[in-house]
Amino acid sequence: MVLRIAATGLAIGLMTGLCGAGPALAEPAETIGADLAKAVLEAASLAPGPTAICQRNARVEALPAAALIDLYARHIATRTYILNTENGSDLSNKADVVIAEQRALLPETAQDLPPLMLLAKYEASGNPVMALVLSSETALLPEMSKALERQGLTKTLRALRLMQASIPEWIKPEASWVGVYADAPSPDKEADLATAKAAIEAAARLYPPGSARAAAIAIIEKDPALMARIMAILTMGDKDTAMYWLLDQLWTNCTRETSSAEETESAFAALGTPQTAILLLDTILLEISEGTLEYYFIGPPGDMIPATARVLEIRGLTAEAEALRTGMALFGTPFPRMDWARAEAMNAMTNDQLAQLAALSDVFDEEVLWAEMTLIAREAGLLPGSSPTPQP
Repeated sequence: MVLRIAATGLAIGLMTGLCGAGPALAEPAETIGADLAKAVLEAASLAPGPTAICQRNARVEALPAAALIDLYARHIATRTYILNTENGSDLSNKADVVIAEQRALLPETAQDLPPLMLLAKYEASGNPVMALVLSSETALLPEMSKALERQGLTKTLRALRLMQASIPEWIKPEASWVGVYADAPSPDKEADLATAKAAIEAAARLYPPGSARAAAIAIIEKDPALMARIMAILTMGDKDTAMYWLLDQLWTNCTRETSSAEETESAFAALGTPQTAILLLDTILLEISEGTLEYYFIGPPGDMIPATARVLEIRGLTAEAEALRTGMALFGTPFPRMDWARAEAMNAMTNDQLAQLAALSDVFDEEVLWAEMTLIAREAGLLPGSSPTPQP
């Protein structure tokens, strides 16, 4: 099963049992549907041109330090998640274990990277002080503070020390501040809590935005060998981390809001074919993981179902392609292009038809879809550190 965790705006992925293969997906847009090919010329007038990673024949050869930091941070977060959840009876946070593991893999000059990136994770929230206070990683404040001191980040260090000093003694290290903020304090603790809240707000104002992340990037930029070492760690470790980095890049840079099927087709037509295929398959993956495949047909993603079925067929996932076409047939022929028309058709379905539509989700396997998306990305050279497979 593919697990997705949303934290401070980052999607962190855990995937087990990578498997599957399929034929290479050719670059021309015609291979995923004639409608997309016809719409290529219209795309430029509807939206700004796609960024480099969205374009045809795009390759990810080497990452800049900023992107490498983000990718490595995902790796650390994923590893922490795995350790925190692999033993259901042990609810303690294992971030300290992950920091120790990563330090053992890094040279002496990069020992501050793991704690800096742990802190950088909270910087992404917009209010790192509050995000850290409400987490279970406040026990690592001394470790983070040492790294900040060694890096000369005096303002950031001052904010963290103020935050740490504000924590009342009656709050145990493993206690959650969420409950403290949500519940009315007892009379004997009311004054302490008011003082603590005021200090935390002051610390939040003092914290220099993005300072820990900037320091981590600077460490990497000074040493090309370190960049290669981190890339090697990522390659040897959780390969799915790179895939989630790619998905974030594609969803952030290569998609936009559209108001019609024509605009949606045009937007996808402007992308490289592998990027389009990955996004279309990921849309299905998200729907089945939420148990909402039937609503996939009537929402905006339904605009691209005919092209998605073609992608599945090209990749050898014929049962999945047939499932989509079976679902399309339930909405009438031709399959309605407008989402409101699909919604009306669904409202008019009999109970048996609705049950048939809901049952289609059983055809899709999350791990198979994830493996196919990963394979497409690797073949196209879109994953950091991967070598593209020649396209026919």
